[in-house]
Amino acid sequence: MVVDAARFTYLTNLIAASVHAGGEIVLCVASTGLVSLLLPGGHMAHFHFKIPISINEQSTCNIKKDDPIHQLLQQTFLIIWDKAGSQHYYVLECVDCTLRDLLNREHPFGGIILLLSGDFKETLPVIQHRSREQIVPATLTHSKLWPLMTVHYLHQNMHLGQDLESDQWVYICRCH
Repeated sequence: MVVDAARFTYLTNLIAASVHAGGEIVLCVASTGLVSLLLPGGHMAHFHFKIPISINEQSTCNIKKDDPIHQLLQQTFLIIWDKAGSQHYYVLECVDCTLRDLLNREHPFGGIILLLSGDFKETLPVIQHRSREQIVPATLTHSKLWPLMTVHYLHQNMHLGQDLESDQWVYICRCH
């Protein structure tokens, strides 16, 4: 799933609380430290999933099968990842590959539901010394995982409420 959580922190926190109240485990991560503070129990994605700093299309996370995080992931129902749009798509594919391997499931993200949030028009991935034309192909919409996502539009901006024009940029995607 994808939601603009910068303006819908309330919504993502409500989803996390609702799923948790149903007895399921929810992991909340963000691409930046400041944003991770807005999520219940939030951590930085790179820290939580042990994502390598230098990443390429063959990268995997540094999580071993006997790590405590592996045990937590085995029980996880939902991962909420805020500011996901600012990541190179290699990062998402790295986490996907790792979760499939750790959980022995060929479903995307090892069968864990993933809610990606952030305004995909707001911040492109940071790639040093590259032009916009070289950076745009690194966005999540160019990932092999993107076609597995189903897009659902939110029709009311709960943050601004009255501004109908601001309602058009928010969407939700869910990996199937």
